[in-house]
Amino acid sequence: MNRISFVIALLLFALIVGSTADASACAVCYGDGKSELVQGVKAGVIFLAVFVYGLLSLIGAVLLSWYFRARKLAALEAEAQAAVAAGDSPA
Repeated sequence: MNRISFVIALLLFALIVGSTADASACAVCYGDGKSELVQGVKAGVIFLAVFVYGLLSLIGAVLLSWYFRARKLAALEAEAQAAVAAGDSPA
């Protein structure tokens, strides 16, 4: 990408981002902050955040569990191979 194309792309981006004054707030933000609609949206956002972060944490925990199990298995296999090489029977 040459310099002129980069400058044009940067100017277009600045024009698009700078011209969004009318879209700076959603329709809910103009209403009453204590209305049932706003409270429902807040509850929905909190529910989705908890659900998504909980699911990602669960996936991370499973991956960590697999990682530690694989390390333990590799150590046991290395121990068994060392025992076989030494002439002992593996336990």
